[in-house]
Amino acid sequence: MPLILIFDGNSIMHRAYHAIPPLTSPTGELVNSVYGFFSIWLAAVKRFQPDSTAVAFDTKGPTFRDKLFQEYKAKRVKPPDNFYQQIPIIKQLLKDIEVPMLEKNGFEADDLIGTLAKKLAQGDWQIIIVTGDQDVFQLIDSKIRVFYPSKGLGNGDIFGEQEVFNKFGFMPERMVDFKALAGDPSDNIPGVAGIGKKTAQTLVCRYAKLDTIYQNIANLSSRTQTLLSAGKSQAELSRQLAQIDTNAPIVFSQEDSRLKNFNQEKVEQEFIKLGFKSLVSRLPKSERKNFEQQALL
Repeated sequence: MPLILIFDGNSIMHRAYHAIPPLTSPTGELVNSVYGFFSIWLAAVKRFQPDSTAVAFDTKGPTFRDKLFQEYKAKRVKPPDNFYQQIPIIKQLLKDIEVPMLEKNGFEADDLIGTLAKKLAQGDWQIIIVTGDQDVFQLIDSKIRVFYPSKGLGNGDIFGEQEVFNKFGFMPERMVDFKALAGDPSDNIPGVAGIGKKTAQTLVCRYAKLDTIYQNIANLSSRTQTLLSAGKSQAELSRQLAQIDTNAPIVFSQEDSRLKNFNQEKVEQEFIKLGFKSLVSRLPKSERKNFEQQALL
């Protein structure tokens, strides 16, 4: 089966930005996020040897979730300008390596990742999503796994269905029900007031679905009954906010996503200009030295 790595661009950029101390190029521009991003990208490509890759990014402006809940992500601290200034550098390098990028106004990167992953999983593809965000755990199934960088920039853990069950006690598709109850402070998803992660986990492990939990509310403690009854509308809203849209209107070419012989000389020069000499030797080897030579690896 062919394998594609789908990278959560914004998540990896944030992880790199906070993991690496300020790093400047020879010209003085901050490039720690750029360096970290490609360190993770190169490590994942080497480890998994994919046939294809793609990177999804958020876009500026509101999404459908903001229309549902104006306070969505309202408490998230905006990164400094020198974080955003590195985004065009990352995108240009991805373009030079000929990695397709997914962006769509009104949708988050998670929605684009979910749409592409589920679409490819209907065929004979195996999918690995590279992200530092557990939101996408809900997408995991027999063909979709998540590589979750957790130790340094190149190491991490692979999560499949069994790994999610071992960690949480329920299957990946129930992550949405868990967040409907417990909420998610990082995205300002409210959940049910008074229901913490432990109680939410217990309820999802016992009843699986949010609707089933409410159908069995009479079997719960009086305190839990009171909290769930008072917070039902918030639970339903939180479920909508947490649910990844797997039907986003994306355009994607499987052929364009395949790892190709790229203009290696140009990419190496760009890495050196940024001061990334240590990454040059980690680039996939390409036989292409100019724009006229085009051949698949």
